[in-house]
Amino acid sequence: MQSEYKDAFERLLSAYYRYSPAVAYSMKRYKPLKLMLRYGLVILLVFSLKLLVALFKLMRTFLITERLGAEPTDCKIAVSADATSVKD
Repeated sequence: MQSEYKDAFERLLSAYYRYSPAVAYSMKRYKPLKLMLRYGLVILLVFSLKLLVALFKLMRTFLITERLGAEPTDCKIAVSADATSVKD
């Protein structure tokens, strides 16, 4: 992996392999912990991804309207396969 994020990724991967066996063992022994981790992490992950998607859409809309010189409240943005158009 030739990236500026290589060290961070390797640290994350190392931490995963260091702690995951203990977490898996604890989840096997304590069912409430298993449910808490499973649903807590899944819900947090899904919410975070939905928030990121909404932010990217908002940023894209802002950048398109700024580039076209229109106010976001004054126009509708329609993105097609060939170009971006503004409709009044």
